[in-house]
Amino acid sequence: MELRASPNDGVRTAVIKYLEMLVLLYSYRTRGGADSKKALDTSLDNVPLSHPFLQTDPLRQEGQAYMSTLIETPRAAYTSSSGCLAVVGSLVNIARQRPTFLSRVCSCMIRLVNEPPKQLKPAQ
Repeated sequence: MELRASPNDGVRTAVIKYLEMLVLLYSYRTRGGADSKKALDTSLDNVPLSHPFLQTDPLRQEGQAYMSTLIETPRAAYTSSSGCLAVVGSLVNIARQRPTFLSRVCSCMIRLVNEPPKQLKPAQ
């Protein structure tokens, strides 16, 4: 997670995509989601409730924390315009695949439009 503040834009973008995959992995498939019909979609639905090591509730909570981290990333001082674009793309993909996150993603997008991050110029 410390790599989110890396001086390299490519590293920060990779961390954002990694967080996106963790949010999708640590959440349940939603009926009506873009990938709800794919058998290869990996999610908490694949973990049996009787699994001896994996408990779904702590993993789901961890996924919620990663989602909060993604939503806060555009406001961070280290986020560039390309990083902000990567976050928007990841959030849209999450909302498309997991409609349960749609309200959080929409509120983040509205906040980005109404109150753009200070480190971005108006043209960006």
